Amino acid sequence: MARVLMVVPPERFRDEELFDTRAALQAGGHHVVVASTHVGRCPGSRGGHVCAEVPLDAQRAADYEAIVFVGGGGSKLLWRDEDALRLAREAADGNKVLGAICLAPVILGNVGVLRGRKATVAGTEARTIEMAGAAYTGPRSHGRWERRHRERAKERDAVRAATCGTAGVSLPVAGRTRASARSPAGGPASGPLRCRLLRRGTLKRTRTIRGRDDGFGAQTQRAE
Repeated sequence: MARVLMVVPPERFRDEELFDTRAALQAGGHHVVVASTHVGRCPGSRGGHVCAEVPLDAQRAADYEAIVFVGGGGSKLLWRDEDALRLAREAADGNKVLGAICLAPVILGNVGVLRGRKATVAGTEARTIEMAGAAYTGPRSHGRWERRHRERAKERDAVRAATCGTAGVSLPVAGRTRASARSPAGGPASGPLRCRLLRRGTLKRTRTIRGRDDGFGAQTQRAE
């Protein structure tokens, strides 16, 4: 029977990545210990929770046969955590079984243990582990979030092109929107910047109107 340490973030771990993996390990006769940055209740992202049994900062890889980092959005909290990085490095140096799920492989990439190895990660972080030297073997992510991100980037470019000479525009924008602006002189603008954007992220028509002076040399800039 092996001792396995499962490391979860203090919040927003993926429930199934912990519970299903732990159940499979326990069914195989292994002893599973759950660690986090604090001892006690850690909420998952799907409504479940787990009570971390031991603190992460007190764990040593030499005490276990395997270390598994659980993923989920909260695992980003461990990407640069000193104890998580130390534990991953110790496990690699000691030739322990070392695993990471979902977003958690970024932890392994940050300590250099993925260099020259095949690895997978949540598709949004594929480039991250590739930059750490890994050969990414999973699918690329082209989901709704990434499409929206690209659309907003186009809209930001359109707004910048339409407001040349106006610094400090508050972005991002989408559709017909408002954004605060500052005048070229650096004072706060006395009115909103309004942009009507096409779906392609281009301006339908642009017009600049000089507004009232607010005492700091600021003028209203308007694009319609």
